[in-house]
Amino acid sequence: MEKILNVASLKNYVSSLNLPNITISKPYEVGRYSYDNHRCDYPVELSKFKKPIIDESLIKDFKGKESIPQNNDTPIMFILDTLMKNDYDVSKCSFISYRNSFRKIFESINSSKIFNSSWSIHIQRVSSTIHLGMNNTINNNNNNAEKNDALKSMYSGFAFENLSKETQYQNNFCSIVYSRLYNNNFILACEIDCYDNNNNNNNNNNNNNNNTENNQNKEKDFNIDNYIELKVTKETDQSGKYFKNKLLSYWFQSYIAGVPKVIVGFRNDSFLLKGFKAFDTNSLPRYSYPFWDKNMVLAYGNEILEFIKNNTTSGKSYRLEFDYPNLKLFESKEISLLSDDYLDYFNNKINIINNNNNNNNNNNNNNNNNNNNNNNKNFKEKRYIDIDNRDIKKNKT
Repeated sequence: MEKILNVASLKNYVSSLNLPNITISKPYEVGRYSYDNHRCDYPVELSKFKKPIIDESLIKDFKGKESIPQNNDTPIMFILDTLMKNDYDVSKCSFISYRNSFRKIFESINSSKIFNSSWSIHIQRVSSTIHLGMNNTINNNNNNAEKNDALKSMYSGFAFENLSKETQYQNNFCSIVYSRLYNNNFILACEIDCYDNNNNNNNNNNNNNNNTENNQNKEKDFNIDNYIELKVTKETDQSGKYFKNKLLSYWFQSYIAGVPKVIVGFRNDSFLLKGFKAFDTNSLPRYSYPFWDKNMVLAYGNEILEFIKNNTTSGKSYRLEFDYPNLKLFESKEISLLSDDYLDYFNNKINIINNNNNNNNNNNNNNNNNNNNNNNKNFKEKRYIDIDNRDIKKNKT
């Protein structure tokens, strides 16, 4: 049966609440991997940030659609394979997903008739754990002129990333993080652009530079505390509503992944880079008020997560489709996100938990029996003592 949630009504409901300061628990990393469209077992590599060259063209190598890196559906099994390798207990999670699926859900709060971005997400539930799979469908309704401008904008983002990296690695890097929002704990895989290890920047002598260059792809050099998100936008947008709404995406992507810093590049209409600025992730909501409020965004997104939880069943697959103002959830038997190996692994974790619970119950029962026996023994001993004392008193009299 199809379930429908009207997001306009949901937004009105959330805005009527007297919301406290809402935060997620501080994300921490539980895994990492480097991947391409086929594999996720490459050596883990992440480039260090470097200052991009000002007035550099962001479209000098643009040749149309073929210049855009293909954004194929990335199997959720890349996340799950890494978690299995780390022997992580996936059965205790409410949601396991790519960050992009969470981004679609939470950022739909800013959708409208004018700014409508339709999307769909694949869902498969096992026990109480809900797996969200990405479904990257390109909207081809734009006319050719709009499409070309959009492609240039997309390409300029990739170009800015390349200008801001010391090393161009062939594969992408993903950080897998754990966090919690209200009663929902979740695992997210988040693609990270680069890192900035400030501890190595204080000494500019040659030895330090050589040492940094030789060791930059050692895993110990980067962690969740020095990850960076890279973005680019038009410089004329900075004071307008459009830019402030963009900041929602910049903030949420970084905040939900525990990324502390966002570096935004500013380009002109000719796609020349005119400058860049570093933002502390937690400061971005202050720049955007009153266009959006972080507490509303988090409360709104959590309501949708609850909508998914309350309308899905273990052992079944679903599709979540959004086309403003309606969010539709319906069963879809053709969706299969999870491998047999993973399902066996998951069930094994469930069995371990059940066995531990049974052992704990047995231990508790044994303890209770021992306590009862001790109580009975103490009662008998006390009774004998009382009888002896009574007899002694009688003899004295």
